[in-house]
Amino acid sequence: AAGRPGAYEVPDDAAERAARLEPVDGASAVVALRHGAVLELTTRPVDRADAPEGYAAHEVSGVHERAIVDAVVAAGPDAILLGPAKLRRAAIARLRKAAQ
Repeated sequence: AAGRPGAYEVPDDAAERAARLEPVDGASAVVALRHGAVLELTTRPVDRADAPEGYAAHEVSGVHERAIVDAVVAAGPDAILLGPAKLRRAAIARLRKAAQ
């Protein structure tokens, strides 16, 4: 559908609403976010020493694993999935595939 620009305003919590529609598998992950960057999912700051300089660690929980990987990949260089290893590998594989 098409319309005039600005005819509809996307709610600020649209990503959260969409994530709630997915089956929740109780996944959680720790993501390093570049200072000033935001992720499409709700996060909370956590204290982690392994966040690279210029990034802060945040926990994402209560959403489908795929939603976490999708959000990190969509954020590009502003997000680094620190763990768990299974999700980190999935994000790296997706980024490698996109780079081909």
